[in-house]
Amino acid sequence: MATASRADQRRARVLEATIAAIADVGVDALRMTDISERAGMTPGHILYYFGNKDRILIETLRWSEHDLAESRRSAPARRGPRRRLRALVDDYLPQGTADARWNLWMQVGIHPPSDHETRELLEQLTDLWRDDLIGVVQDGIDQGVFADPSPGLGEFARCGLWFLDGLSMSLLNGSPRLSREDAVDIGLAELERPLF
Repeated sequence: MATASRADQRRARVLEATIAAIADVGVDALRMTDISERAGMTPGHILYYFGNKDRILIETLRWSEHDLAESRRSAPARRGPRRRLRALVDDYLPQGTADARWNLWMQVGIHPPSDHETRELLEQLTDLWRDDLIGVVQDGIDQGVFADPSPGLGEFARCGLWFLDGLSMSLLNGSPRLSREDAVDIGLAELERPLF
């Protein structure tokens, strides 16, 4: 039992080191030594736990998205649906061109996984956002703040996330015509449009 716990701690240390390394050097320039130096482990030891660099990136993305979902879901429920919706948009959009989580997503987009299991995992990570968006809007409907969107919550959430993906690409590209504040405002307005 203690061995599994130690292994979990080491895996978590690698995931945290990967995020830190991506923030420092970017995902394209990332080397195993960048991760191993930050984790205080040898590259071979890291590969023992993960198998290859692509698996480390996928597991880091999974860990990051679950951590963010947990943070989102633990936010005080006393905030109204409109404030929760704005917070969700703010969390979704990248912080800038060097956003480590979004750069991981971009890497996956450039080099999509070939195995069904990993593709299903990525869909499940997207589902975290979709489910949270549906939950916020459903709470707003229940409280009489939002109207029920047509053609339904699932389609609303799917299209809303695609819209936010487009804004995210502009922010990741460093568009001089779109500030992050404006992107949050635009994203919120687009999501709220069918709700009133």
